Amino acid sequence: HVNKKTDAYSKKIAKLSSSGKTYDESEVAISVFADMMNQRAKQAGAKNSHFKNPNGLFDKDHYTTCYDMAMIMKAAVQNDFCREVLSCHCYTIPESENHPEGIVLSNWFLRRIEDHVEKSQVIAAKTGFVAQSGSCAASYGIANDGTPYICVTGKSYSSWGCIYDHIAMYDKYGE
Repeated sequence: HVNKKTDAYSKKIAKLSSSGKTYDESEVAISVFADMMNQRAKQAGAKNSHFKNPNGLFDKDHYTTCYDMAMIMKAAVQNDFCREVLSCHCYTIPESENHPEGIVLSNWFLRRIEDHVEKSQVIAAKTGFVAQSGSCAASYGIANDGTPYICVTGKSYSSWGCIYDHIAMYDKYGE
């Protein structure tokens, strides 16, 4: 049994792990979960997104836009639990039979941005990668003057390219 917090952290930070699907690994459960994701995305203000799975793996009918990712990030940081997950630097999944010492998950993207941004405090971040879309990321930060920003990038050439894009935007607009 996986608790809600462990499942959320593992999906967010290590989405390609076996817990990147719902509790029930059946196709029906994935479809039901994807339908829920689509409903929640629309409630958040997404206009051009359609999700087919909760793990982000490529499917020609699974897509979103930078605008929609920004709307989803905005809704996520307004939810205390989601904000906690997206702001976490490290989380240890409790021990299990397969992993007697647990598994340490780390949000390297958030940690790397924080090390370089000077004009803002980056609060939360989420990345994704599939070959067809390159490295993608959404982050939420607050400029030194208190202005909140959501930064979304897509189709970056590498994870470091994504990081540098976010750093440049926070430093440019975070005055």
